[in-house]
Formats: sequence, structure tokens, C-alpha cells
Amino acid sequence: MTSTGSIAETVAPASGPFAPFVPPGPGNCRWTSLAPGAAYSCTTPRHLVTESELADGYFVADSVWTISASGQADVRLPVSGGEVDLLVRAPALELTRTAELVDADGDGFASAGDSVRVTTTARNSGNVRLQAVEGAVAAGPLAPGQTASSESVIALTAADIAAGSVTIPAAAATGSNGSKTAEAHLGETAMELEVQPEAPQRFSDVAPGDMFYDEISWLAERGITTGYPDGTFRPTASVNRDAMAAYLYRMAGSPAVTAPRSQPFSDVTPGMEHYDAIIWAYQNGIVKGWPDGTFRPTTPITRDAMAAFVHRYAGSPQLPAPGAAVFADVPAGSQFAAEIAWMKQEGITTGWPDGTYRPLSTTQRDAMAAFLFRMENPQDGSPRIAFRSQQG
Repeated sequence: MTSTGSIAETVAPASGPFAPFVPPGPGNCRWTSLAPGAAYSCTTPRHLVTESELADGYFVADSVWTISASGQADVRLPVSGGEVDLLVRAPALELTRTAELVDADGDGFASAGDSVRVTTTARNSGNVRLQAVEGAVAAGPLAPGQTASSESVIALTAADIAAGSVTIPAAAATGSNGSKTAEAHLGETAMELEVQPEAPQRFSDVAPGDMFYDEISWLAERGITTGYPDGTFRPTASVNRDAMAAYLYRMAGSPAVTAPRSQPFSDVTPGMEHYDAIIWAYQNGIVKGWPDGTFRPTTPITRDAMAAFVHRYAGSPQLPAPGAAVFADVPAGSQFAAEIAWMKQEGITTGWPDGTYRPLSTTQRDAMAAFLFRMENPQDGSPRIAFRSQQG
């Protein structure tokens, strides 16, 4: 300590991490009358290192002194001793991260609306404690080898799904150890996404987005339809009566058929297409044919007759006779009104937007797929409508 003033001064330490230092006494660095230009050195105080300072690898040797003289206001003089290393400090920080798909819709694939949970972990890889970590991970004191983590969520967009990957942004963190710092960085990466594979187009004329695409696909998956040899389904073509029998027969599991002793229809003979299905449908009361003894297998089935086939397939469940029109063009008492009313009640048919059912129109193949799909996949949670022998 050197006096640069013009009068004698008393120099006394006010605070500092040393002992003996502040209280009056031998070796405490106090000088009661330091003449102008005089100087002295204080070498007796020592610093007792604490566990916390040892963990940090340094202590701060700052102190405050009081300078006083007769007739003068006291002066407080801070003296910076800086950071005193207790070892060769080598603060260091490492960043790692993991990314995990959060499958919100539970379909097993990445979809728009799902998310990716990114966990970023900071590890103190140095030899001293980091008092604070900021940036991608925020943490308090972090001892050597200790870790801290943070999470972020990235919502997946349709663009991510189309690209099959999502970008995980770059990240950085800084750890501080007194005046020293340690930095860690992670670059931008792409996470590959397992997306739902595009459904194969089973029929060349039925593409995703077409009306009743899902229902027609279901019909093919169940083996109820195979389409035509040219790879088409012909969704707007009419369903013939023999094909309708075949669809219901396959829905029932294609049970064994006992050949009749005599043919029930004059125009249905062994060996013809859908023979077993027609005989099965006849034997189970699903089809009755025409008064002239024919079945007319290649005649397109009308929508009211189709309702009768489906109703009988389900075991002809009882339903009160309609007291009013079922649809605008299905008055109470009309042919198959009860069967059509049952289909409406079960959610199998909704009719047309204009309020009609068009009972005498032929049944299109795509609409038939929708009717059969709704029978086995009711939307209101009610039991599926199965063949009568499979019920209960």
C-alpha cells in the first residue's frame, strides 16, 4: 500500500476473503499513520479455500479498504485481486440431443398433426463447475460430469410428411465459470420420418379421393370383389342380380353349398358364373326370383330389390311398417318400403341430397360397396350387421 496523499493517513481493510485481515490485531494489514509517500506491504493474511471455491477452481481476491485522515471524510477504496486459480481450469461443455416421434393419432406413422419431441442435453465435460448454462439448455450450477436437459416440440406439417423428414434446428449453449466460458454447438439436422405408405391403387379407375374409394378398397381387401380382368372396378356400372348374390355370399364367408335336386330357377344352371352364390342365396331365403320361375341373373338390380336382399341377408329383422314416407319417393306401403326404412334406420343408406331414394334406379357398383361397408362398419358404435347364421 502506497500513500499518494499529502497528509498522514490511516489505512484499514474493510472486507476481503483473507484472515487475519479486517479486525484490529497483529498481521492484519492495518496501518495507523502512513506518511505521505510512504508504503508498506502486507503478507500475513491467508485465504482459506472453501469447498465451493474448490469446485469452481478459483476464488476472487477482491477487497475493500478504508482510508481516513484527521479532518477528512473517509474514502473507501476497492481493490480488485481478480480470480485466483486453484488449479488449471479447463471448463468444457458438450451438447447431445435425441428426437422422438409423438404419434398423436396412434396410426404408427408420422402424420400432419403429430409432433417430434426434441430433448437437448448439456454435459459438463470440463474439470470445474459451471455456475450457469444458458442457451439451448438453461441450468444452474453444473458439476463436472453432470447433465441437464431441456425439451422442445416440433409440430409436423403436411410439407414435412410430403418430404419424409423434418428439420431439427441448430442449437448452442454457453457455460460460465467465472470469467471463463465454454461453448457447445449442434448443427441443423434432418430427422427421417416413417410415413404411411401410399395405398396401392387396386383398380385403375378408382383413385384416392374418388367417391367411395375407401369402401371399394375395403371390399377388395375383404375379397368380396376382385374387379374385372382388365384391372378396372367400373364404379358407376350397374350391379347385376347374380353379382349381388355373389357379394353377399362372399361376405358370409363363402359357405359350402349343397347342390339342389332340382334347379330353383330356369335360367340358372350348374357351371354358370355365380351359380353357387345364387343357390346359396336362394336356400337361405335371400332371393326369391320372379313369378315366371326365372332369376334373371344378368339383369341390373334395382335399389329397392337390393334393400330386400340386404334385409333378408341380415335375417329379416322386424321393423314396424312405416307410417309415413321413408323418402320423398318411397311412400309408406310401397314395395320394399319396410326394407328401405330398415336400411335407413341402420345407417346403411342415406338416400340422395334431394331427399329421394330412387328405388327403381339400378344400384351402382360404388354405391353397393358403400352399403356393404356400412353394414360391417357402423359409425354409431352399434354391432355390425352380419349374415343371420353369424349373429348372436
